[in-house]
Amino acid sequence: MAYEHKTNSGSLFINNSKTQENHPDFKGTINIEGKLYDISGWNKTSTNGNSFTSLSIRPKQEKEVPNFG
Repeated sequence: MAYEHKTNSGSLFINNSKTQENHPDFKGTINIEGKLYDISGWNKTSTNGNSFTSLSIRPKQEKEVPNFG
């Protein structure tokens, strides 16, 4: 059984499969009001030198299962 996030919580993990500079540094899943979203994060530095993480959230896409029948 897969792990299920509690409502309004999520997890971010280091993206060990990053192969290009524009790929996110972190990836994960978040549950907002019972709906799952993919969350991605990039480590960045502001113009004044402060470090921060920029985030992107989008609805989780169901993986399609091929129909071989």
